[in-house]
Amino acid sequence: MGGLRTGQDAIFAVVRLDFLSAAKDFTGKSATPTKLEYRFLMPQDAVRRYKEQELSGQQLVGQSVVLLNDERIDLKLQ
Repeated sequence: MGGLRTGQDAIFAVVRLDFLSAAKDFTGKSATPTKLEYRFLMPQDAVRRYKEQELSGQQLVGQSVVLLNDERIDLKLQ
């Protein structure tokens, strides 16, 4: 858990989760894995509400900032 500072003295309590993964194209013989780094910045209140089953997983992700290799993405759970 930590705080995210924006603007003057505003602090948002967030939970940060980082995941490292890799992907490889198996169609090429000499293909090398590509590093994937996912970062989730979730509002602490949304995490609490998810834990108390007031939010679904998709609602939690929807209220979060999700980055893939430091680029913001839109993530839909299936």
